[in-house]
Amino acid sequence: MSIDDHVLIVTLRSLVLTFHNVYMVFDALDERSDCEEILQFIHTIEDWDIERLHLAVTSRQLPEIEESLSGLVTEKICLHDSKLNEDIVIYVADKLQNDKTLAKWPPEIRLQIQNKLLDEEGGM
Repeated sequence: MSIDDHVLIVTLRSLVLTFHNVYMVFDALDERSDCEEILQFIHTIEDWDIERLHLAVTSRQLPEIEESLSGLVTEKICLHDSKLNEDIVIYVADKLQNDKTLAKWPPEIRLQIQNKLLDEEGGM
């Protein structure tokens, strides 16, 4: 860690201590090229043991991320195979059918779009 990084981390800790509650969100951790650095940063701020600091981390279920965060997690919500997926399917189908621009596209193209968006490996 560089001196600049250390100064920024100390400054962040000082700022967190000035508020009653602080919420930090790390979204789509699995999509980051610097995922390892962010995981280290998360561990650093968790080591501060500040009750008013609340973290939320989103990611696909990747073993290396789950393993790194396993000791820190207090709540875990898995959206895979949930009722939410049904809602997403309905929403995407409705948009492709009823959106003025998209409805003009050929049915096979709209079906390809729907399949790509909803495919298990990545879509939404």
